[in-house]
Amino acid sequence: GEALGLWWRDIDFDAGRLTVRRALRRHAWLHGCQGAPCGQKRGAECPSRHGGGLVLDEPKSRAGRRVIGVPAPLLVQLREH
Repeated sequence: GEALGLWWRDIDFDAGRLTVRRALRRHAWLHGCQGAPCGQKRGAECPSRHGGGLVLDEPKSRAGRRVIGVPAPLLVQLREH
């Protein structure tokens, strides 16, 4: 999830490092039916579902927000990309 949450601005090409600031997470869908239930067992199958899907979120722990060194060959490939 952390790799999928990276943005280009998270990479410092001059210093050769990247900063992990966010992660892509899947939040569970919640039932949205009010009054009469929709009859579906899971919230993901409810026609009025809400609150779920893929979300960019902060890392779970303080240790998750960190700076990582990037090898020079990878920096070259990222610049070319």
